[in-house]
Amino acid sequence: MKNLVILFALTLISRSAFSQADFRPGYVINLNKDTVQGFIFYSEGNQKFTRCYFKTTLQQPEVKYTPADIMGYRLEGDSYFSVRSVKMNLATKEQFFAEILVQGRATLFKILDRFYLEDSQQNIFHLEQTSREVVQDNKRFLRTDRKYLGILSWKFSDCEKMKRQINDIKLHEQELTVAFEKYNSCFSQQTTSFKDQKPWTRHAVGIASGVMFTTLDIDGLASFIDSEQFKHDTGMLIGLRYTLSSPRISEKVSMNLGFTFQKVSHKSDMRTSGTRDVVSMQYNALRIPVSVVYNFSGLNRRLTPFLEGGMAFLFYLNLKSYWQREQVINNAFIVNRVDNFFYYQKNNARAFLGLGATYKWNDQFDVSFRGQYYYGSSHILAGVPQMIEQNITVEGAIYYKLGNKKNR
Repeated sequence: MKNLVILFALTLISRSAFSQADFRPGYVINLNKDTVQGFIFYSEGNQKFTRCYFKTTLQQPEVKYTPADIMGYRLEGDSYFSVRSVKMNLATKEQFFAEILVQGRATLFKILDRFYLEDSQQNIFHLEQTSREVVQDNKRFLRTDRKYLGILSWKFSDCEKMKRQINDIKLHEQELTVAFEKYNSCFSQQTTSFKDQKPWTRHAVGIASGVMFTTLDIDGLASFIDSEQFKHDTGMLIGLRYTLSSPRISEKVSMNLGFTFQKVSHKSDMRTSGTRDVVSMQYNALRIPVSVVYNFSGLNRRLTPFLEGGMAFLFYLNLKSYWQREQVINNAFIVNRVDNFFYYQKNNARAFLGLGATYKWNDQFDVSFRGQYYYGSSHILAGVPQMIEQNITVEGAIYYKLGNKKNR
């Protein structure tokens, strides 16, 4: 529990330290339509639709703008936001900074989690789908009405190559972006996709190695086991890592998958008057951690701290254990041995949290360091309730970045 508290404290410190520093080159467009160069605070939360934090230089204090104060803002080589008035839950329209995803004859923009089409006459249409429960033959079904397909069919009807593709379009940012780009390509008007410098998907594979500290909660398990000796193990680990992210959707969130091989050994050697008890346990394990990673600074930073959380799936191999008692009785040395002393589960799952940082070495390689804390039931079936196991891993990894998928 102490380790968990420390981990949460470090998380809060990291978030506070790094989230405040992510100002990036960009500009705001004031009400006179003048462009003012400076630095924009990068955010992936909902605040980017209602607030813009701007500095003319990094040393100056920030200025907060709302949609009533400026016409829009842009991060260099990244997102562009322009003020739009739309109806949300109220009968009257509200002003937001709309994220313009594709600009052209048909413009696609996003506000909060909603997508909109703006035509060449500046009419705005909400692209939505709704779900409702229906009852048929005494059975309940969830029916989805893809209302946005009707709007796309209507507005894209003057582009012949789009007609047969519309029904396959999902209400996702990537599919809508590609569809609007294809539609606009039917015409000679200029089309802009503001985040086209970012890839849709990014893959990286790596080799990792490190050390793992294991603690078993075995107090009171057996009088002939020295719990302080037996409960701790320090071992090496080696494995592979895979990271998947979509920088065009989010720089800050990614998925990480690991395949880690480890050897574990616990031993107690307890001596009393005329008696020696040796309890030993050894096994190999394949650990497959799956985690969601939150990066505290963005794509263009060289050093990126991160927080992660997920589940590890463990598969145990070569499980061996024994209890050996050596005694001197009537001047005779007697040895009794019990093999397979412990019962085991062959697989297990355990939750974990982690902290680390990724350093961008060059365009092809990244180096990462991470620490992870695991907590949960052990695979050792030696008591009721089931034994608790804690693990702390510290590892380094070198990642090779595979080709990025930028387009269709």
